[in-house]
This record gives sequence, structure tokens and C-alpha cells, in this order.
Amino acid sequence: MNSIEFSLNSYVNTYVNMIAVNYSELRAELKSLLDKVEHDNELVVIKRAKGRGAILMSIQEYNDLKLAIDVLKGELELAKGRGIPLE
Repeated sequence: MNSIEFSLNSYVNTYVNMIAVNYSELRAELKSLLDKVEHDNELVVIKRAKGRGAILMSIQEYNDLKLAIDVLKGELELAKGRGIPLE
């Protein structure tokens, strides 16, 4: 069975240094923050006084994360005896 190798530890360690900004800082530095997100794969945490906040990430990072989640969900389904293993 072929499987995609995925190391959560290496993925998480990539993002030890996230950029955290509040709404005002985001507005003032939007262009430079978007450049860092797009070109350097930085994650930007947008803090809010009231509310949970949000994460700004590149489309590529989002797609990679979504793929990893889908692969892990498939592995869980196979482990539960559901799904069709690829051979």
C-alpha cells in the first residue's frame, strides 16, 4: 500500500514563529503581511479584543493542510475497517 508520508511534528515546528497582530496593525501593515504570507509562508494570527481571532495563510499552505487532513481522515476510515485500501 502506498501512503503519503506526513510528519505533524515537522509541520508544527515550521510555525514556531508566527506573526501576531491586532486589527489595527493588520490594516496598517496589510501589504507587507500579505507579502510575508505569500512569499515566506508565514502564518499571521489576527488577535481580536472580543472574539477568537483568525489565521491568515497562503492558499498553498491552506491546500497543503487540507490535503493532510483528508489523508489522515482516510487513514482513520481504513483503520476502522471502512473504505477501500489502495493496493
